[in-house]
Amino acid sequence: MKQGAENAFLMVSPKLLFGCLLSLSTVNFSMAQGDIAVGSWRFHLSHQYIKQLTGSDETVFALGENSLFYFSTSEPTPKTLSKLDGLYGHNFESITFDLANKTLLITYTDGTMNLVTESAIRRINDIRTNALITEKTIRKVRIINGAGWLAADFGLARVNLTEGFIESAYLNLGPSGSQVPILDVAILSNEIYALTESGVIRASLSANLRDLNQWERLDLGTTTPFIQLIALEEELFFLGQNQQVYQWNSGSFDWVVGTFGVENLKLSGERVNFSMENAIYSLDANGNLEIISSNVGNEFNDFLVTQEDIFLATSDRGIYKLGDAEGVYPPGPPSSLVNFAQLNGQTAAFASGLLNSGDKKTQRQLGVFSSGNWENWEAPDKIQTVANINGINYIGTQNGLFRQDDDELSHVSHPLLGNGVEIGAISGGPAGKVYIGTNTPTPRLFVGDNQDQFIGYEVAGLQRFDKILVDRFGNCWILETQQGGGRLRVYNPENGLNRTFGTQINNGALPGQWVRDIYLDSEQNLWIATNQGIAYFFNAPGIDASAAVNAVLPIFENRLALANTAATQILLAPDRSIWIGTENQGLWHFGPDFEGLIRNFTVQNSPLPSPEIRSLALNEKSGELFISTSEGSLSFRAESIRPADNLGVLKIYPNPIRNDFNGVLSIEGTTDFSTLKIATTAGRVVASMAVGAGKVTWNLRDPSGNRIGPGVYLVYVVDEAGRERTAGNFLVH
Repeated sequence: MKQGAENAFLMVSPKLLFGCLLSLSTVNFSMAQGDIAVGSWRFHLSHQYIKQLTGSDETVFALGENSLFYFSTSEPTPKTLSKLDGLYGHNFESITFDLANKTLLITYTDGTMNLVTESAIRRINDIRTNALITEKTIRKVRIINGAGWLAADFGLARVNLTEGFIESAYLNLGPSGSQVPILDVAILSNEIYALTESGVIRASLSANLRDLNQWERLDLGTTTPFIQLIALEEELFFLGQNQQVYQWNSGSFDWVVGTFGVENLKLSGERVNFSMENAIYSLDANGNLEIISSNVGNEFNDFLVTQEDIFLATSDRGIYKLGDAEGVYPPGPPSSLVNFAQLNGQTAAFASGLLNSGDKKTQRQLGVFSSGNWENWEAPDKIQTVANINGINYIGTQNGLFRQDDDELSHVSHPLLGNGVEIGAISGGPAGKVYIGTNTPTPRLFVGDNQDQFIGYEVAGLQRFDKILVDRFGNCWILETQQGGGRLRVYNPENGLNRTFGTQINNGALPGQWVRDIYLDSEQNLWIATNQGIAYFFNAPGIDASAAVNAVLPIFENRLALANTAATQILLAPDRSIWIGTENQGLWHFGPDFEGLIRNFTVQNSPLPSPEIRSLALNEKSGELFISTSEGSLSFRAESIRPADNLGVLKIYPNPIRNDFNGVLSIEGTTDFSTLKIATTAGRVVASMAVGAGKVTWNLRDPSGNRIGPGVYLVYVVDEAGRERTAGNFLVH
């Protein structure tokens, strides 16, 4: 990724940026590198796959599947735009830059629009909230005479780009007043032209455009279907479905000789640019062709021609400028849809399977987030799962098992784990053993050590491995993929235990038929997320082939927690609080034993781009929870981290504390089952709290609810044996 100077397009006040967001009084936002503050968010979006470009001679804007960034053409350091900056969301449809007003118009799949200027971000909700408009897809945006014209499934609309509202809308322009999708729009002299799937209609701009009788069908003398329409001077240019360009003027309709295989028409000043045969061409109002750049040598999805350069939108290297060796894009995970996993204190992201056209180019990448930055590691093709066992990274793919030791990537050469064998799941177990689940040609479980000495076992009845967790007795808890959903199975290769669980009493009594995720906590309880709620098996290692097994259904506020809710992910933090991802209700965070609801993040009250949670992974060293949704990934810095093995000097921050600080004091480095006390230098205790993990937070208020005053405060820790000692101090201004 190219480096350069800061870009000045959006150097705006945070107050302006966040003015259009809902009030999020308990949430702080941050995009800083390294650790972020407790309660802060940051996005982790893939920017390598670009589908659309727009901009000017000074600034280039790039739209990915769920990402948006921009940079200066003089010094291309990319800067991201996201929901944290005030955007409506990440379900982008298109971007269009208005040169005259220096305004970026963003459309979304639900009809919402954002106007981004150098000083503010505004939202236009008119289409999304209008109950009379049922089809809200915006097909094309054209900037014409200072206004934004929308060609949409509902008809046409004109947007005031200065004030930020829809000035007028023209619906039901089809035969007999029926609704007809408008594919494109153009204005020539005093007439407006609208392209539909069945042809072109036009009307005078001075007429009442809401009156269907004012519109007439334009007879082009051809049955060729068109997909684009552009006005240039006194000419209309059409792009046909046959990928040829046509020109129309006052009844004359002709093919532009030499055009075939044309992908996209883009108006630029007094010319129309388009791509053809991997080259960029220009077309003037007289129909004369000129080649701007011959074979560019790269596949591209879109292009932008500026006065000095040509920029290409690629599927695997962000934005490629002709003449440069490297693409331009912000760092991020390798795909828009990823699975997260922890690799020895680092967070890994990988795309499992072919998710979309962009991911075909990035399958070989394993993204790793460490010290606030994303890096792409060398990795094999078609990753299915990853795990760190005894300090060694194991990578399971659709074509065998690989291991990474001391930065060396090697193929595991066991004959039964060779090329063509899909690895579905990997886990560590007792005595440092490695457990591998294969899916082809016949599902088998392999158990071995770090020298890759494996013994294979056939698991009778097993259809497909999706996840393995191994308890302290060597029981393998298997999330088994089936048609329609997942099933829970336990298998032990030593004693032959092989049992599946469902909704039946004494054989699981799970709340839902399909299991979506499993998690084995530090006390060896197995937590289960199903399509109808959550549950757990108490003391999973004690379950055998014949015992009656009935899941515990957690109770919250005198009712079943998340009853009838499709849960997709579940994990426990070091303080035993429970994180639960759902299919359509966002992310839930309950206290230990469901004693209270800590938070429920939704699209409305948080930066979550989607209510569908696909993957969760908690970095227990930093407390940062990584969240993959159906529209991109992000992370939230929570309070709980792994307890220290031995009590040393505590990390206390912020320190010193300013008078105007309204957050919480964080104290890290505590050991489990200890007690923490905070006292003045005179010995008056102002706070006392039990430690449930490696970190505690405090709201700076004494037992009476009063905020502590200025001065030096001492932090004492009482360990599990009752020994008390001073472990740190902090200053309040």
